[in-house]
Amino acid sequence: EGEEGGAVCSLIELFHSTTSVLLRHEVAYALGQMQAASAIEFLNELLCDSQEDPVVRHEAAEALGAIGTSACEPLLRAHVADCHSEVAETCELALARLEHHAALANAGAKGPCACEKLPQRIVALEAAAEATSPGTTLSLAEQLALLDESADSTAPTACELPTESPDVASRAAGIRMDTLAGFDQEVAAYASVDPAPAASGSLPELRTMVLDRSLPMFDRYGAMFALRDKAARGEEREDAVLALCKALDDHDSTDSSLFKHEVAFVLGQLEDAASVPALCRAVRNEREHGMVRHEAAEALGAIGCETAMQLLSEYATHTEAILRDSCVVALHMYDREAFLAAGVVV
Repeated sequence: EGEEGGAVCSLIELFHSTTSVLLRHEVAYALGQMQAASAIEFLNELLCDSQEDPVVRHEAAEALGAIGTSACEPLLRAHVADCHSEVAETCELALARLEHHAALANAGAKGPCACEKLPQRIVALEAAAEATSPGTTLSLAEQLALLDESADSTAPTACELPTESPDVASRAAGIRMDTLAGFDQEVAAYASVDPAPAASGSLPELRTMVLDRSLPMFDRYGAMFALRDKAARGEEREDAVLALCKALDDHDSTDSSLFKHEVAFVLGQLEDAASVPALCRAVRNEREHGMVRHEAAEALGAIGCETAMQLLSEYATHTEAILRDSCVVALHMYDREAFLAAGVVV
């Protein structure tokens, strides 16, 4: 806790030492990734400051959602009607994340072992599978099939599992509630604290969801992160990357800049050369929101191919500060990685 407090103080000092929107929003992002509850007051001050750049305020709201304590809920709710769409949408998304996690917690909380909240047959069969083959779980299809059937009143509940196997009982009592709620419980491919859990579904289903502007933002984000994780695991990687590129390439002015900037961020995590054309188009689009263009520039820096470097050099003197600074940082990071790869300490 002492180390976290020192880091929070250092980041806040860094924030106040610069006027760069890029760096200030990165400070807010870092505080959210740390899930530092001690930063809540500072982040709320940023969110409430109407003179602060909306990109920084959006990042403060996302950080509050990542921290996710009960104290964050009213702070976020106060700004769901903010005049800046990127701030309002971030608050809505963060609140949906808090509600999702609260629902999962409540689903496993009723009764000493959550028996009243779980299908008895799944509990019993999971326990039996564990006893015969440790680590075995029912597939999602098997779970859903059981949910469609009437509960077997004779099946043992988690309360009735053998007392000599407390680990089996506790695991059965809390089985994969996230998956049952429609979200994928695969271990995330990245360590980032994401604004929404990855959704479950086939690639065609996820592609449809990510492009459907009528869906709640939380659902579209879930589809986006699911496509990212599929690609990272090598599951239909090319198709998953191209689905994300199509979402970024959507030039309909009604689509969310918040959503598109997160798509660019995800493409940067994947570092797939197939996304370079779409990312370049986003950077070049003068009608695109600065937060989208900056995130696309950073993604190009992560990929680091010749085409990406040429475009970053071209836009490193752009008039829009957050885009310009992102290009400069990406170029410096690429040079640093090249030096390190050559064994030169920088």
